[in-house]
Amino acid sequence: MVTENKVIISRSNLRTVSFGISIPVGSANEPIPGLTDIMITHMLRNTGKYNEKEFADLIDKYGIKTFSDVNRTSLMMGFKVPPQHLKKSVEIFGEIWENPGFNQDNIGRIVQQQIGALQEIKSTPEDIVTNYTRWDVAFDNDSITKHPYGTIEGIQKINVENMTDWHTKILEYRPNFASVGYDIDTNKYLEYGLDDLISMFGNKTYDGSPITTAKDQLKIKIDTPEMPSSNSYIGINIRGRDPAENNYSEDLFQSIISGGMSARMFNKIREERNLSYAPRLSGTRFAKGSLYTALMDVRPDRKSVA
Repeated sequence: MVTENKVIISRSNLRTVSFGISIPVGSANEPIPGLTDIMITHMLRNTGKYNEKEFADLIDKYGIKTFSDVNRTSLMMGFKVPPQHLKKSVEIFGEIWENPGFNQDNIGRIVQQQIGALQEIKSTPEDIVTNYTRWDVAFDNDSITKHPYGTIEGIQKINVENMTDWHTKILEYRPNFASVGYDIDTNKYLEYGLDDLISMFGNKTYDGSPITTAKDQLKIKIDTPEMPSSNSYIGINIRGRDPAENNYSEDLFQSIISGGMSARMFNKIREERNLSYAPRLSGTRFAKGSLYTALMDVRPDRKSVA
């Protein structure tokens, strides 16, 4: 029994139980950009046993709320359920992972939805900087910083075969299991089938990919063509430190630069030069590195000044 992966937080006052697994493999490792996100979406709609309508009816019947997330270094999937339906929910959750039932028609529909999301990212000023620019444009093919949604060209290549192969690959990795809202002791762990769920995965650990050295340490992306609005968005991406090290100095740097109305970005860019209403600095940490993005919105006719 894989007990070392069990994390239990007991809160008897909660009316629902949340449980799920996290697997340390994400978009940085996938063979086709966007494959992991589409695979998870497909798995939460169909299985080999239930079609999309039957699966939706089953989820409604037991009051299950699903949640999932895919980032560059991991993927996560889980259920929130009424306590009385925990055992049945774990059974359904196991069915999702053991028998996903990938179908080309369903893959095609999800791909089209994802294409719409990617097109929206490319056409929304704020998202151009915080998503598409940061993860795709600024660092080109840097695997760990590419957007989890992938690319339109990439996801159009996804089919049953490569999705099945990737699902098999993911099952080689040891997952982490967590439950919140129900005290699951060893006996209940066995009773609810959680041991069977975890046992379908292998025992391979993840050896994280470091952020590679970018050709351009700084990258400016101005939306082209300009959006028909009063502002353009400018982003500058800055490589940060290894998060395994002490990051106090990095946090202090962010506070000084962008920590409120007394910060340097606010004073210099907004108060003194009146170039942008909301200049800011956001940070994201990865497995072996971090990335900061400085954002500000400026009038199109003043972008060269900014």
